[in-house]
Amino acid sequence: MPRNTDLHRAYLQSMLSRRVLREEVGLELYKRAITAVRASDEDFEPTHQPTKDGFMSFLGDLNNTLEKYGMLLKRERDQTAKGRGWVVLVNTEANEVAMAGSDLTPNELAYLRDLLAEIVESYPANSIGSTRALKLAGEQQTKMAKTVAEALLESMVSRGWLAKSKRGRYSLGVRGLLELDPYLTSNFADLLRKCARCSKLLTIGWKCDNEEYSSQGDNHWHLACFEAVKRISRGSCPACRNSLEDVKPIGEAAVSVAQDTFINGSRGRKRKSGGRRVAEDASDEDEEQMNEEEDFEDEEGMASQSHDQSQSQNQSQSQEQSQTQTQPRRVSVSPCFPRGIAPDGFNSPPGPLGGRIG
Repeated sequence: MPRNTDLHRAYLQSMLSRRVLREEVGLELYKRAITAVRASDEDFEPTHQPTKDGFMSFLGDLNNTLEKYGMLLKRERDQTAKGRGWVVLVNTEANEVAMAGSDLTPNELAYLRDLLAEIVESYPANSIGSTRALKLAGEQQTKMAKTVAEALLESMVSRGWLAKSKRGRYSLGVRGLLELDPYLTSNFADLLRKCARCSKLLTIGWKCDNEEYSSQGDNHWHLACFEAVKRISRGSCPACRNSLEDVKPIGEAAVSVAQDTFINGSRGRKRKSGGRRVAEDASDEDEEQMNEEEDFEDEEGMASQSHDQSQSQNQSQSQEQSQTQTQPRRVSVSPCFPRGIAPDGFNSPPGPLGGRIG
């Protein structure tokens, strides 16, 4: 095993602060790390050249060290049509046990679990609108303030756990797909779809119009994989031989823009133990949503005022206390290794959704 150098330690420190970045950015970061080490040691020569191939070999060296600490640097293609490459530092033990080690409050953890469940259960949209995401925060056993939910969602997006589209819909991000794969597979195996070409989790792409094969996922493809399959199979579905001109979108394209703020596939459902839900009467959904949204906004506003002027002083004090209690809690997004463990002198707090969001 190659000996770790100052270059390895410098690059790892940079990745700990970012956790997810594009491949070309990762290569540039590698080149700058080499320059920085040479500035303090003129005789330093990197074990791998500052080229794409050299960079990939360098990541392999780092993984030899990280693996025993429950972490890995993984390369992944995103689900866009171009299939852009990413480098992601993941916690390989992102499970329910690791979740319990997070510094998030139990209420925030419950909210994030519910959010993941809603996204997965929204198939074929595999995403939820921002209105629904915020309303879900108010449905927790201990209701979460809208400002706190917004800060938490923002941190999840910035760290790659979630992705937020221009339409304002939340879906799983590149890091979330990689690091939460074991958690999602363990809890939602019957709801997940994998690409028939690359066998990786799929939340954005195309599916053949033949519903007979939909449950097995034999006719689901990532956007980039679909184009390759279409060329190889001469425009026919490999599973059923139907024309691939008749395909349906997977992801937010599967639902209209009107559904982003008005209708939601998971709205109006009750949770059962284990995270699964039972649909309620659809005729009551619109009225229920309007009532819940009004209640949610009322909780964020000022306390109602009494007509009794003799109680005005008490009311003023009550309002001040209410405003103090609803101040948003700052969400920590520090990078980390598993609790109490860090290679080569790096000491960081515990891990991602699995240990810490960050």
